Amino acid sequence: MTPYEAVERAYKLPFPLYPFQVEVVNDLADRPAAGYYAEVGTGKTMMSSVSALYQRMRYGVRHTIVIVPP
Repeated sequence: MTPYEAVERAYKLPFPLYPFQVEVVNDLADRPAAGYYAEVGTGKTMMSSVSALYQRMRYGVRHTIVIVPP
């Protein structure tokens, strides 16, 4: 099961991710730190949220820091 599938089963997401977003989540969710470098409006907030949920499920991570530019 991929990270995205695991989160999708465990949580009620407000909407499904697009295929390119699913690919990014599956590539980066298992890493202890990751950068989501994408264009404005491509769903970085949702991708990082899904990855944080996966980290919580799999590793028990309780806090996530998301840094965004001003």
